[in-house]
Amino acid sequence: MNIKKSVLNKKEYMENTAVVAEKDPAKLGLSSTKTIVFLLWKKKFKIIFSTIAFMLILCVFFAYQSGNTVNTTMSLNYEEGSKGLNPNSTRFNMYELKSNAVLERAIQYLGLTGDITPEQLSEHISVGNANSKAINTEESNYFISTSFNVSYTKNKEAKKYSAKDIMTMICKAYNDVFHENYADKKTALTYNMADITDMEYVEIGDELTILANQMDEYLSGRVSENGTYKSVETGQTFQTVKRMVQNLLEYDISKYKSFVLETGLAKEKEQFIQTLYYKNSVLDMQYQKSMADYSVRQDGISKYDEAMIGTVMIPAVNEKNEYYMSRTNIGIDYLAKDAEFHLSAAKDTLKEIEINTDIINKLSERTPAVGDYEKAEEMLKNINNEFKNISEIALATDREYIKYKTKDYLTFKNVELSLVQKLSLKKVIALGAVFFVLICALFYFMSKRKLRNRRAHV
Repeated sequence: MNIKKSVLNKKEYMENTAVVAEKDPAKLGLSSTKTIVFLLWKKKFKIIFSTIAFMLILCVFFAYQSGNTVNTTMSLNYEEGSKGLNPNSTRFNMYELKSNAVLERAIQYLGLTGDITPEQLSEHISVGNANSKAINTEESNYFISTSFNVSYTKNKEAKKYSAKDIMTMICKAYNDVFHENYADKKTALTYNMADITDMEYVEIGDELTILANQMDEYLSGRVSENGTYKSVETGQTFQTVKRMVQNLLEYDISKYKSFVLETGLAKEKEQFIQTLYYKNSVLDMQYQKSMADYSVRQDGISKYDEAMIGTVMIPAVNEKNEYYMSRTNIGIDYLAKDAEFHLSAAKDTLKEIEINTDIINKLSERTPAVGDYEKAEEMLKNINNEFKNISEIALATDREYIKYKTKDYLTFKNVELSLVQKLSLKKVIALGAVFFVLICALFYFMSKRKLRNRRAHV
């Protein structure tokens, strides 16, 4: 009971003192600081109410703003990213997300073409580093980020979509453009036939064989890596695509090459035969040189002292750190390897000479009919169409597999804000404190001014 009475007495004292301080602070004989306190005490409810109202208005404003703002973290999920590079080893530039090429595609995805421009969209996007990886060199220290923060605040021109929907389309557009421009392009899967206008029919067949073998070799690597992967887009595995290439090579291309030789097709027969004779003369010189190199090394091997072979042993350590005696290579070993290399080269050259000789004989013995040329052109047309179709399937399957294997080169994750972050409470409190000080100062100076005016009228 005494405590309650004491509190009431203090409150009454503050109220009475505040009234006197407002009318004539000199009568109280108080310091300036205490005078300010008593002057503000009388306005305490107005000050507190105004501060709370201001902070509530800020909360509503920041909540509305956060509802129209989306934050996303983008991460690079490929090895070259840690070096600041794209998958194809060109320089990575995060600000391409704001480029016209990306934003035009995003606008197209949203169906807002004509309603908003890439420039207007770009003004509402901000990009920054989320983290950095330190790279130290002798010359300098610098940082490479592999994660980025992307923020988008909704445009008034895009009323029918939420900020989240627009951010999703921006990320999708950037991801698509990134893969198209910077993904490691597999040239072995790209069918790009050279200009065949000046090529002979035999040469066209050889070119098609080379392209098919390159594609087959690449697909063999993919089969070894993951033979069970099946593309959702194409419905094919690398094994089935490889079988398509092999069928094209073993049936269509082989059939074409056989037809050309059996009918003796050539655009400029005499000139082509002379070209083959010249090639064989050059190849024969290469053959003779390879055989001479082989003979010299064989002669050296035959004169080597066999007694030295068993004595060249050196101590070595295996993976278990156990010592053992290992035989090292000596001169005869290098001679044997060289001899084998030159003999293999000679055999390959001889085989090529034999193939050219067979072509010369068949072209010389046969005279094609007019219809044979038309048939050859039709066969080439079918092979070309089939090759393009297989190439498109192979590229689509491989592109999808790369996304599956790397979990996509880029990943985007929306940052969900907590209630504190949505309302920006830290900022609200800081601004509220500033407002509190300002309104206290305002009321104090208003009271002082009022007091001066009162004295002036006395």
